[in-house]
Amino acid sequence: MSERYTGRHTGTRPTPPPPKDRRTLKRAALWVLMSACVVFIIWTAWAAIVGWNNLDNPPPDEDHLCSGQSRTCEP
Repeated sequence: MSERYTGRHTGTRPTPPPPKDRRTLKRAALWVLMSACVVFIIWTAWAAIVGWNNLDNPPPDEDHLCSGQSRTCEP
């Protein structure tokens, strides 16, 4: 008799479920991946906020926002 019928019609016990170690490892890997995604999103949001703040308030010593053809920037 094939494996798929074992336990249904023959009266024998079905195979036991996989050990919990494999499930625990998958669950831990999922949590690590989700945590990495959350950290990346927070880091990206922080970089965007700092970048937007630098557009409005550039550092006093740098003229990185001034182009060569701009009349508003003084050297």
